[in-house]
Amino acid sequence: MTTRTKWGVPRSAEYPQLRDLTYRFPGEKIFEQSESLTVKLKAVEVLEDEDKDFLFIPNNNDIIIVTSYRFNTEPPVIRLHYMKKGVELGRIVPAFQDVVFSLDGLKEEYKILTLKIQTYDVDGMDDDTVNAISNLAEDVAKAASVFFPQISLIAAGIAFAIPPLLKLINNLNEHDKVIDDSFQFEIGEPGERNELLQPGYFVCFKRPQPEGLTLDSSLKVIKQDSSEFRDCSYAVFEVCRSYLPPTSTWLIDQKMAKIISELDGKGQSGKDSIVFLRETLQAYTKWQNLNRAKHISAKTEGERTNGERNLLKILLEDPEIKSLIPGV
Repeated sequence: MTTRTKWGVPRSAEYPQLRDLTYRFPGEKIFEQSESLTVKLKAVEVLEDEDKDFLFIPNNNDIIIVTSYRFNTEPPVIRLHYMKKGVELGRIVPAFQDVVFSLDGLKEEYKILTLKIQTYDVDGMDDDTVNAISNLAEDVAKAASVFFPQISLIAAGIAFAIPPLLKLINNLNEHDKVIDDSFQFEIGEPGERNELLQPGYFVCFKRPQPEGLTLDSSLKVIKQDSSEFRDCSYAVFEVCRSYLPPTSTWLIDQKMAKIISELDGKGQSGKDSIVFLRETLQAYTKWQNLNRAKHISAKTEGERTNGERNLLKILLEDPEIKSLIPGV
């Protein structure tokens, strides 16, 4: 019997049985060039007590949940989703937004997407740090440094909590592992080794599981006898054809984190660094979108993919871009 840690289902409730990720899901189409893509962490089921004492008395876990993603060999972009002390066993939903990343269009050169999930029980998590992180997440001007901790490397005076958080994230393997695993999605036709990037719900178990499990409408794993699966911890992701609203700064912050990761913190440091970098990327994004719109509009209607048609429609919603492309 086949066992593996990673399974998936189509988004249609018609097909609830968890499936091999190297094959196309029924009713789903693979992603095309220029199509929008959003990945969300929907929930993590923490089902093992990592802190039982020698008398086997259960304790609550101190949980941190981090994801990261990278295309091809680009630098990874880290996302903090959850950080809390004294968490009871069961379902955890992200406290700091569920979006791992969102793209308005897949680039042609993207071939492999690596998506990583790290859930750890961190004994001795500092109360002041946890409270400070939660407060920062509610501050619009500073939230990016929580959602994407790499951004704090160029921002002086964010908070005393950020350096310990970065150190903790970089050394999670020193603590009690709940889940630490990666999907390696192949973009394009099904291959022989990698999981296929397609819309659906994707489950990552702590330990390999056999065939025959299903995912219900609340995104809980169900056994063949209809009982709820509680044999080990697992995480559930959603992959869909969508993107965040263009008015959101999320896409900019996401790109900032990637650049900072690549620079490894060797850039400028100061309170205006984030503002400067955001303005630079906004201008760059506008220029990039103009070039993409020109490239797509130069094709005939019959030459364009569905993804390109949808992307062109989105790009032309910007009046500045539309005014620079004749005949549209």
